[in-house]
Amino acid sequence: MFKHVAEYVDQFVAEHCLRNGSIFDKLAFHWERIVGTDIAKLCFPVQLVFSKVGAKLILGIRNNGFILKVKMSESAIRTNIASYLGRDLISSINVTVIK
Repeated sequence: MFKHVAEYVDQFVAEHCLRNGSIFDKLAFHWERIVGTDIAKLCFPVQLVFSKVGAKLILGIRNNGFILKVKMSESAIRTNIASYLGRDLISSINVTVIK
């Protein structure tokens, strides 16, 4: 009879946040679809900082050992994001450890 709030979260996010949300919201919600399952398991978007020269994407990782793999995938991540957004928005990617 009663449903958990978690059952409504995806529907709420899709209806409200993505329709009226920012670019970061769209990246965070569709991250696995954008970068692929392998990269999505290693890192996740933390922040998108805009400047006059472009946007800097800050990615979080939970294990220091993944920094090199994520940095080696930076070109593929930027290409996939540009393909998803329809424009080349990301000028740089920084990786930070989130504990």
